[in-house]
Amino acid sequence: MCAINFLISYGQSNIDSLLYHANKYEELVSVLTKKDEKEELSASELFYLGKSYGRLGSYSNGLLISDRMIKKSLNTDDSLNLMKAINLKAENLIDLNKIKEGIEFCEKVSGVFRPKDSRQLELLCFKWGMLYYQNREYEKALQIYNKIKSEEFLKLTLYRHNYALILIQTGNYENAFKEFDWSLELYKEDNDSTGITHVYSNMASLFLKKGEFDLAKVYLDSSTTFETRETPLRTVKNRLNRYYDYYMQTNSFNEARIYLDSVKKVEELIFNRKLNENIEEVETADVREKSLQHKVKLTDSKLEKTYQQILWVAIIVVIVILGLLFLTFLYKYRNIKSAHENILIEQKLLRSQMTPHFIFNSLAVLQGMILNDEKTKGVAYLSKFSKLLRGNLENSRNNLVMLDKELDTIEHYIDIQNLAADHVFSYSIKIDDKVNVDELMVPTMMIQPFVENAIEHGFQKDDEDKKIDINISFKENKLLCVIEDNGVGVNHNKIKNDEKKSLATVITKERLAMFSKEYKTESYIKIEDMSIYGKRGTIVSLILPHQILKY
Repeated sequence: MCAINFLISYGQSNIDSLLYHANKYEELVSVLTKKDEKEELSASELFYLGKSYGRLGSYSNGLLISDRMIKKSLNTDDSLNLMKAINLKAENLIDLNKIKEGIEFCEKVSGVFRPKDSRQLELLCFKWGMLYYQNREYEKALQIYNKIKSEEFLKLTLYRHNYALILIQTGNYENAFKEFDWSLELYKEDNDSTGITHVYSNMASLFLKKGEFDLAKVYLDSSTTFETRETPLRTVKNRLNRYYDYYMQTNSFNEARIYLDSVKKVEELIFNRKLNENIEEVETADVREKSLQHKVKLTDSKLEKTYQQILWVAIIVVIVILGLLFLTFLYKYRNIKSAHENILIEQKLLRSQMTPHFIFNSLAVLQGMILNDEKTKGVAYLSKFSKLLRGNLENSRNNLVMLDKELDTIEHYIDIQNLAADHVFSYSIKIDDKVNVDELMVPTMMIQPFVENAIEHGFQKDDEDKKIDINISFKENKLLCVIEDNGVGVNHNKIKNDEKKSLATVITKERLAMFSKEYKTESYIKIEDMSIYGKRGTIVSLILPHQILKY
């Protein structure tokens, strides 16, 4: 109650700091937990709460708080508190002995730090390096600790002590001893018995590594001298393990067995403490759940008081929204209808005009044949051209035509192009036995644009054995048309004319979508370069909208 009364007069952020630095961790947890039941804690409050849980050995709760702080900092774009939350989480992960999870977390978040966050990144390196150390990746641990450059950190006993541990494992015993000796003096100045116990124990491990067993025993006995009831169990376990190693290496197996039993007893105590911590974590989660339920009840009460007002506002808003939706749908309907009509006009122009350019070229070719006295070729060309023109004009009257008529038009078009070409190409139109060409109706001029692309852009002048194959099949109520050529490939044309697009192809794609929706059949278009199959050329796959003629 004293802390709560003082909180009212002094301010939340100051009281958190004062309680924390006065080592009143339980009181701070109590104050912030009660506040958390009523309102959302700030990032700073979450930080002190998480740190206090860590000082009390409640690392699981500290981990939960660090995750909340990370989430809150991300939501508020608070980069400074995000860095502090990341360090808090790394600290709890190493205390919980979640080594691999901790390493993955540090590796993932290290890229978040900016140049101006160098201090926070160096703080993370303290935990990151020791996580590698615990995972027996000593060279990586050394690399991470070498990233710590700030003078304020280099003078810390924690840095010196941890750095010495890493140096032992990398074989640098001389420098490791210097770092231990330096940190030992600082711990003695601070009268920190736990730190002294820990350093002496680790100095013993150094001499065990070197095989200097007498010195190792001296430092182990010194470690025992400074041990108290407040010494953390992990430090006690560390010392007992060193005794076990000492007696095993000096072949004193009975003594080694005694210390092994002691290690097991300490491990049981650590396990029981961990179990109690998990129980406390569950209880804390239950408290949070009750707090959330309380907040929900308060919110429901406020909602109930304003229900009538909200209801009337909602009715007015709904009426306005419905009116706006009606106007929007009406506007979209008119736009879609207009677009539909535009596509119909474009497709009629496309299939009825045959483009002035194409007709002019055809007449020019015919004129050349007459001047060159190529009567037979000219007669054949004129016959094909007239059939193509007549078929196109007839088909332009309807949206759908019989598949056999559409294929006849395609054949006439290819023949005309072949007669006019300097280097002829072969072609084939293959129809699967399951396709009834006299029953299936398809949109007109749907195949021709892709055949035209193959002829106009698919081949180079010096290409030999030019070939275009058209295959029609019908399976699972899908009418498939595959157009394949052995030319340069679509990727070559994309590179050469990246900014140019075939108007006919664009219109065809729009028509496919329109007819597919209108006749409720599937449509599809896929253009691939044959190089992905180890071949040369382009392959176009079309699933055509269709109707089956019923007699």
